[in-house]
Formats: sequence, structure tokens, C-alpha cells
Amino acid sequence: MSYIETLNDEQAALIWSGETASLAGLETKKEPEVEIEKDPEDDKLNLFSDQDLDNIFSEEDEDEEETDEEDKEVITTLETETKAEPTKAKSGRKPVDIINVVNQLITDDILEPFEEGDEIKTIDDVKDLIKLNIQKTKDTAKDTWWEEEVKTYSPQIQAILHYAKQGGKDVTPLLNAISQVEDVSDLDPNTEEGQIEIIRQTLRVKGIDDEEIEDQINTAKDLDKLKIKADKFLPELQSMKERHVQMLMKQEDDRKKAAAEASNQYLNTVKDTLSKDLVGGMKLQREEKAKIFEALAVPKYKSLNGIQTNGFVKSLEDMQFGTKADYEHFLNIVHLAIDKESFMDKIKQSIKNELAEDTQRKLRSAKTTTANSQEEITETKPANKNTVSRSTGFKNPFN
Repeated sequence: MSYIETLNDEQAALIWSGETASLAGLETKKEPEVEIEKDPEDDKLNLFSDQDLDNIFSEEDEDEEETDEEDKEVITTLETETKAEPTKAKSGRKPVDIINVVNQLITDDILEPFEEGDEIKTIDDVKDLIKLNIQKTKDTAKDTWWEEEVKTYSPQIQAILHYAKQGGKDVTPLLNAISQVEDVSDLDPNTEEGQIEIIRQTLRVKGIDDEEIEDQINTAKDLDKLKIKADKFLPELQSMKERHVQMLMKQEDDRKKAAAEASNQYLNTVKDTLSKDLVGGMKLQREEKAKIFEALAVPKYKSLNGIQTNGFVKSLEDMQFGTKADYEHFLNIVHLAIDKESFMDKIKQSIKNELAEDTQRKLRSAKTTTANSQEEITETKPANKNTVSRSTGFKNPFN
């Protein structure tokens, strides 16, 4: 019997109306097959086998872009290889090759080496060096742009920016000095008022008291020499005011250099101290030394006042003002800092007390154990009675 694979509406109606109770006599109809047009591009999917794709994506070196002609050659080659046995995937560049390339770039002065003089030995060293070089390039570009920008400002603004760059916090003295230089430029030696002010400021800068200054001004006025003195003093006054500005800037520059030198000396002292076998009578592991040095040397935290600070200072702040303040820990550090001998004595006494308590606990435990053992021996010991041995006197050492 041939069953219908697909019923049409008419055949279904005959069955549901009861006019026919079976499928017999109904013609078998098959749904016409729909021919799906084949996309020519689908043929290209068969150019590569799974092994070919593995080989392609296993490549680690893609240093150069291939041209269209090269792409065609690669596809042709892969089509040929699909008919042959798959080849093994090529291995990528070895780490030692990358390290050698980086070392060669350092030798050629293309990459800058570590300041510490550390050699490039691992891939992590390569990553760190490249990151540092990229960051320095960015910083250098930023500094260059800023230097060119500053050149477009007035000399007074340049002086203030230079002062701030050297670490100057209070710019008030510098602003006053610059203002005085500007005031001198505004003095007019052709008027009596300007002449008197030029003479007064010049003598004041030289350290002459106010009474003497007024006497010299009155004498010059009586001799009609105000103009002569003003013309003589004006260049000198201008030069003195400018030297005062330069002096303030040099003082800040010297202060910055002294601070940098003190910082380097401080870190070198810390490094030398941590390099000892024993630090304060304690032997530190290399990891512990590294952690301590970083806490003192790297200003990677922001203090409560907004200034960059190191991990040690930040920890002290957190102990006092942080959400997890720990005053007991903080006060222990203060105690150690202001009275080291007393603090160490307290530590030693605390250790002795702890050892004594531990010893007493062990003795009590041992005494209790011994007493229990004696009781067990007493309970199991046979009665002291006269007995006779059934032994023949021979004892086997292996029994």
C-alpha cells in the first residue's frame, strides 16, 4: 500500500466528513522538490580542510601584510595541499629570538635600556622595557609641546611657570618681585615724581634707611640734580630688580636639586641597609625586602592633602583616618619610633611570658599524663604473691 506523504485540503476534508474512512484510493502526492540555487561563493568554503584552518590560525608571526597577488598564491597553494597530506603547523617566533632582537635594538640605540642596568632575559623584561619606552616617548612629546607653548607667553608668565616647575609652592614672593620690575618700567625719569621714586627705590634696594634716603633726595632737588641721578639710577634699579627675580628662581632650583639629592641618598641608604644579612637583628627574605623598599621608594599613592606619597606614609594615614583605622597598630609604631628600647623590652617580655605559659601548660599536661599512666600500672599490676614458674628457663628472642 502506498501511503500519502502529504494530504491536500480536499483529501483532509473527505476524511473528516466521513466519506472515506481510510487512506486507500487517495493518490499519493509528494511535495515538489524546491531547487535551491547554489551560491558560487559556497564552493570556496571547500578550499580548506579543518587541518588547513588549524595550520593557518596556528601561525604566530604576521609581521608583513600580504598583497593581493600573494593572497592568490597562498590560496592556490592551499588548494593543492588539501589534496595531499596535511603538513604540520609552523611554530611561531621563539622567545629567545624576541629577546635577542630587543637587545640588538638597545645596542643600536633604538630602544633605551633600563636605568638600573638590568639585562633583558625574559619576555616579561621585554614587555616592561617596551612599555617604559612608549611611556617615555609620550612624556617627551608632551614636554616638547609644552615647551613650545610656553615660549608664546610673556617673560613674566614664563618665569612663574618655570618657578612652579622647579617645585615652588608659594609664588607670592616671585609675583611681588616681577611686579616691582614692571613698576620700574612704568617710572618716567622725565617727571619730578618719577625721578624721586627712582632714586628712593634704588637707595632702598641698596639697604639705605629711609631718613638717609630722604636727605639725599632733598639734596639732589636743591642742587637740581634729580634728573641726573634718576637717569643714572634707572638702569641700575632695573638690573637689581631683575636679579632679584632670578635669585628667587635660582633659590627654588637649588632647593629642588638639594631635595632630589637628599632623596637619592635616602633611597641608597635604605637599599644598602636592606642588603645586609640582618636588619635590626632580623633576617628578611628577598620578597620582604622588596616590599619594604617599594613602600618607601615609590610615590604611587595620593595623600589626604592631594600630594603623591609612598605606601608607608599612606599606611600611616589609613591607620589614623581611614575607614579601617587601627589605632593600636599606629600607637605601637609611635612607641617604637619615640622609645625603641622600651618597645623592644616589652616585646621580649611578652615573648618570655608566652613561652613560660606554654611551658607550664606542657608540664601540667605531662604531669597529668604521668599520673594517669601510674594509675593504669597500679591497677593492672598483679598481686605480690609467691608463685612458681612453669617456664623451663628458655626464652625465644623472636617471640
